[in-house]
Amino acid sequence: MNASLQLASTRLRQQYAQLDQVAQNQANSSTPGYVARDSGYRNGEFASWLRQREGAVAETGRNLDISLPEGAYLKVDSNDGPRLTRRGDLRVNEQRQLVVGQGFPVLGESGQPIVVDDASPYISKDGSVFSQGRLIDKIARTYVDDIRSLDGEGTLILPGGQAYTADNREITTGVLEASNVDVVEEQTNVVALMHRATIFSECMKTIDKVNDKAISELSRGRS
Repeated sequence: MNASLQLASTRLRQQYAQLDQVAQNQANSSTPGYVARDSGYRNGEFASWLRQREGAVAETGRNLDISLPEGAYLKVDSNDGPRLTRRGDLRVNEQRQLVVGQGFPVLGESGQPIVVDDASPYISKDGSVFSQGRLIDKIARTYVDDIRSLDGEGTLILPGGQAYTADNREITTGVLEASNVDVVEEQTNVVALMHRATIFSECMKTIDKVNDKAISELSRGRS
């Protein structure tokens, strides 16, 4: 494969990779706390990164729905170890653990999952969790200055090697943060990516034709 054809092929694969990422974002536009991914060229290399902005906040009136200040993240115990998340649709599971929407236990400042005495605990603005009038623990929150430097998937963010500070700002109860996916923006991205994919596909066809013609003329010259 010559250099021009290889370059066009690489660019085409990248457009399709970006389209896959846009489709993933669109599919999770209604998932609470979902963090969209963007992709493209950064520092001369093709890469993907987490989108920095927060999602819109809507009132639910449910005490176990919480919203965090900008840059604040809950700590949860996932199947693969501790993770960070802004997903705030909390509930109590069968083990009486306070968990986020997909079932991962919320960690308290004690470093352990928060276990309550009943199905309707009360969460105060400072993150304290009360159950049957008793203080159980305080929801651990972490401040992340720039999420784009971290990795993650969906609503779960993989903590990086940087040092984190505890976030003691007030949380808001009775409201829920949506995903940070802008549906209109994603649709615009689809149109642009499809357009670029078509251009690179046509480039590959043109290069193939030029190569075939050159081989044909070379063959006739030798005969």
